[in-house]
Amino acid sequence: MHELSIVSALVEQVNNVAQAHGSTRVRHLTLQVGKMSNVVPELLQQAFEAFRKVEPLLKDARMEIRQVYPLMKCGRCSQEFVPDTFSSPCPRCLSTSVELIHGEELLLREVELEIQDGGQDG
Repeated sequence: MHELSIVSALVEQVNNVAQAHGSTRVRHLTLQVGKMSNVVPELLQQAFEAFRKVEPLLKDARMEIRQVYPLMKCGRCSQEFVPDTFSSPCPRCLSTSVELIHGEELLLREVELEIQDGGQDG
């Protein structure tokens, strides 16, 4: 289950963001996951829940996963299309000279932190 290692790296990244902003609590995370990223959203969520139990920073955090559909572009006729597989030919000219524009990404899009007021006037 490589989702555990993905969430481990995610937790490290979120820890760095929280530390940079003086936060000790994360409220919400938003991930963007491409449908062709080989990441199973349900397993990613399960791994996140496991980390929530042991990471004080994530104790009350929620994680939203936004799936991104793949988009390909034909190198011959420039047609953009949603593929069925990585090897889908262009539906217009049937060329196999296609490139994936997006759909493989795994991005941390948003982190909502709780930041305590330092109590200073200003």
